[in-house]
Amino acid sequence: MDARAVFDFLLNTHKHYRYRQLIVSPYYMRNRFEKLIEREIKNSQKGKNAYIYAKCNSLTDMRLIRLLYKASRAGVKIKLIIRGLVAWSPRSRSLVRT
Repeated sequence: MDARAVFDFLLNTHKHYRYRQLIVSPYYMRNRFEKLIEREIKNSQKGKNAYIYAKCNSLTDMRLIRLLYKASRAGVKIKLIIRGLVAWSPRSRSLVRT
């Protein structure tokens, strides 16, 4: 059902659809990613295993990057596979723990 809605969206970009399983850009992606990252921060604070594995074409959204830094400082293990442009600097030890 979600896949059909995505193809309908591509043909009719003026319509907004609700999806159950898919995270479709540009309308829902940032909000959903923020919630997922915040969930992992809470898991880490509760002493649970907390990790983020993500693969994307680029990572330039500064709001998401700041949230990933916050997650790293909270002890969340982060592994990113990014094919293109990145505005993240893992060399900054004061910002990144894991």
